[in-house]
Amino acid sequence: MEIEILDTNYGITFHKCLHLCSQSKQCIGFFLCKEKENLFVCQTCCEWKKIEGYTLGNSPDCKYIEKGFTQETNLAFNKTAVLSSEYDKKHGAANAVDGMKICPYGLRAGSAYSVQPWLMIDLGDTYDVQKIVIYARNDYHALQLDAIRVAVMGGNVNYTCGGEYPGPTSENDVILFTCPPEVRGNKAIIMKTTTDYLTVCEVEVYG
Repeated sequence: MEIEILDTNYGITFHKCLHLCSQSKQCIGFFLCKEKENLFVCQTCCEWKKIEGYTLGNSPDCKYIEKGFTQETNLAFNKTAVLSSEYDKKHGAANAVDGMKICPYGLRAGSAYSVQPWLMIDLGDTYDVQKIVIYARNDYHALQLDAIRVAVMGGNVNYTCGGEYPGPTSENDVILFTCPPEVRGNKAIIMKTTTDYLTVCEVEVYG
């Protein structure tokens, strides 16, 4: 959930936003902008965000402050993964959890052209999940990662992590999805909301 703060003092606005962001697992950073003389606005961010390929623009009146994350064990690494369909044998689901973040042809996980294709990763046990990171392919077909949703499955409950990511995705983009505090499950799923191909280079899941 995004929160906006207005104040006449830059320092007070900064520290209010920093405190809110540090208290929320869903906050991955915040914007701090000068609206006009003696008025500053801060907005916490986001349900999803590009980690790489992300730009704020050239405005000297705005700054983006990134929240640091402790990178713990990637729960998805070398786990069992399944695609709703496969583009071909070279583009199997296992490529999404092999630890390779730069993927030439044949080392990606890719579906056939289909209605709402999906990729599911069995984490092997039940975990609290804080964030899911998805790496795009490194060519002009990176747009095959547009229009996706991410969820964690636990028992009979599906927890959504972030909202729909619409794109546009560029080559080598890395997209971070944050999960609400109550998310706990044993499977992570990435699903297209359109009829298209779904192709990813790598998926990481962190608790």
